[in-house]
Amino acid sequence: MEESGDIFNPKLLLEYKDVYYRKEQFLQMEDFLPSEHVVRDLRYTASSLRNLLEDAKFVVDEVIPVQAGHWDRRPALDEDDPRAKELLAIARLR
Repeated sequence: MEESGDIFNPKLLLEYKDVYYRKEQFLQMEDFLPSEHVVRDLRYTASSLRNLLEDAKFVVDEVIPVQAGHWDRRPALDEDDPRAKELLAIARLR
């Protein structure tokens, strides 16, 4: 994943009850072996993240799908775009 960034490849994911699991390997300092971890992801839609923020007393200006590292892209990506791997929320406390 560190080299390819391909962590959302469906062939590399296990989904069970709306939770996704993937295996990642991380390089350590020079004297250590790489470590391997199973990462658990709970995925949100833009509307479900908006609802969570509003329930937590935030005023939500926008929630947009984004490509990692390209948060200022305009126009925003569509949720179905394969590059849209993250959600960016702009919100403030009431």
